[in-house]
Amino acid sequence: MGTEIAASQVVNSDVSVFTSTDGLNHLAGTNSTGQLVIFSQTTSKDANGNYTWSFANIATRDLIPNGQTMPAWVGDITTYVTSWNGMNVAGLDGSGKIQVVWWAPGLSAWRADDLSSQTGAPAITGTLTSYLTPWGGINLAGTDAGGKLNVTWWVPGANWVTNNLTDMFAGPALVTTSLSSYVTPWGGLNVAGLDSNGKLNVYWWAPGMTDWVVTNLSDITVGALTPSGRMTGVASPSGTINLVGKAASGEVLRFFWNPGDGGTWSFLNVTTAASFF
Repeated sequence: MGTEIAASQVVNSDVSVFTSTDGLNHLAGTNSTGQLVIFSQTTSKDANGNYTWSFANIATRDLIPNGQTMPAWVGDITTYVTSWNGMNVAGLDGSGKIQVVWWAPGLSAWRADDLSSQTGAPAITGTLTSYLTPWGGINLAGTDAGGKLNVTWWVPGANWVTNNLTDMFAGPALVTTSLSSYVTPWGGLNVAGLDSNGKLNVYWWAPGMTDWVVTNLSDITVGALTPSGRMTGVASPSGTINLVGKAASGEVLRFFWNPGDGGTWSFLNVTTAASFF
């Protein structure tokens, strides 16, 4: 794609893909100097009927001319789009601070914010996971050096806040690179990760609850194998929850829950099940 767009630049990081509320796709990453670059699908089409794409170096086009500094992200970035079409790219700098570059309708340019300095969040290690709520809330979850789960969050009309869920709700420390998150159709918020023994734990909350709850899925799910690395969480429109990953042996694992199952989680070794077909 980079060779098709005039003045575009090579992306030297992993690309994060997001879709704006108008249905257009965007690819975000950093170039060789660590600047944020975005390839965006446009509404125009070429002679063959394919969508055309635009390119922008957000640092040189928007941040620097407006007296802002491009964050020096370290590691992976996470992207998310709010219901009002606010587009956001977040990551950690070398000090473990949460740095977000964002734009929303009404702004003439993208801007950068240091959320850790705003909230007093501890240094975050590993990677961030982001999730949005049906009521417009933005959440960025990560772990500190001790594996404690910290969530930096915002809701419309309020300031950014950071909470240490591990200390608040007596949860386990999590492996810093194992976090994933998902939101259920009824607004249930979930952050999943592995503890030091490789067991899958979920910090979760649902509307109507006062406190968050921590559930060790590995201990309550019959026949569950021990995951290795990050599990990916997905909630379907029908309410089925899936956490998918792999074992150290490479087998594909699925933890799943369905509404009406009485709160019972199930486990499937997808690799073994597939061998029967």
